[in-house]
Amino acid sequence: MTHLTELNDLSEEDFVQLAGNLVENASWIVKSAANDRPFVSIDAMCEAIENVIRSLPEHELVSFFNAHPELAGMEAQEGTMTEASTGEQGRLGLLSLQKDQLSKLKSMNVEYRERFGFPFIIALRLQASLLTVFDEFEQRLTNSRELEVENATREIMQVVQGRAEQFEE
Repeated sequence: MTHLTELNDLSEEDFVQLAGNLVENASWIVKSAANDRPFVSIDAMCEAIENVIRSLPEHELVSFFNAHPELAGMEAQEGTMTEASTGEQGRLGLLSLQKDQLSKLKSMNVEYRERFGFPFIIALRLQASLLTVFDEFEQRLTNSRELEVENATREIMQVVQGRAEQFEE
């Protein structure tokens, strides 16, 4: 297992190769954050990634959000999600939903994307059950776009934090 001290010593290319999966389908963000090395802690690495994300103009931020898979969406059905997302969605049963649950989730995915212009993003590692995911989804559908941009960013950083724990010493 690679630890943070080893990550700090890697070439940029090798750093991105090992840590690029911290941010879903956006290793370019990790590459940009690599410029802040050496990181004194996992939190510092995550903070550098968050700074890159928060510095993006809104149109780039929305494009970044759109690189994330929908819950039980097309990528899940086609088996094209990243290994990390497959594990995260699978843990709560999102890859084996009952027909009525899948129908409800598809409808919510469409409504959310139409309302906000990007997929619903949630740190599944922090959710206790499928029921809490559905409850959070329904609540967030009532938010303003501005709040959902913030929520999506915050949730992504929770995902990054969880994935970064693999590098702790």
